Amino acid sequence: MALRDSFEVDPPAASIVDWNSSMNELDESRQVRYWKGTDRLIYSNVETEANIHVRVVGSASEIKLHEQSSRQAWFILTSPQTSR
Repeated sequence: MALRDSFEVDPPAASIVDWNSSMNELDESRQVRYWKGTDRLIYSNVETEANIHVRVVGSASEIKLHEQSSRQAWFILTSPQTSR
């Protein structure tokens, strides 16, 4: 499915940081499990962080828009900057 619309995200400029190796370490320690019966994600090993936005260059694929339902859109971001 081709993405037909584009949009801009406009967080406060002071809160945007570039992805770095310490973020990879933090991200690697997190775990997530999917509970199909309740359609929920359960996160563990998540440390409290400041609310920040990160800048990552990558490619979006497997974009699912779910235009005919109330389900949220999602995609997979692949980036050489992130560890997973």
